[in-house]
Amino acid sequence: MLRKFIGSLVVLFLISFGTIVSAESNQLFDVPITKQSEQWKVELGEVKYDNEITRPQKGKNEMYGLKVTNVGKKDLKNVKIDFYRGDPDSMTKYGLHTPSERQAVFKKGMDFSFSNLPISLKATELEVVISWQDDPSTHADGQVVKGREYKQTFTFTCK
Repeated sequence: MLRKFIGSLVVLFLISFGTIVSAESNQLFDVPITKQSEQWKVELGEVKYDNEITRPQKGKNEMYGLKVTNVGKKDLKNVKIDFYRGDPDSMTKYGLHTPSERQAVFKKGMDFSFSNLPISLKATELEVVISWQDDPSTHADGQVVKGREYKQTFTFTCK
């Protein structure tokens, strides 16, 4: 009797452990991950679910949270943040849902949070592209010229 009980516990443990391992294997990234430059800090993390946040589709995608912070020395103009995912056997990167409008002024210390970013289980990487402009300048003849454009890319590779 004791032998059957111990055998049942061992089988139950192995089934539970197998379920945990298979659930973790669907995670594309070991989060949290932070990448930083002199101007930007990009944090990829877990989603904090509530009733309004979409859940991942089992076998299709995983959800992540993303936070971008201006850690540079000045305020920036016309900031735009785009997300792309790379797929195996494709030279093309697929754009993910992002806000299409540019942020007029992105002040030092200001952040942008994307609470639920779905990423396909086929993905090989997540690319975060941030673009912005300098202040406009005025030429000697009085003509105002828009500021120089900049772009920085942060790439998160799937495990």
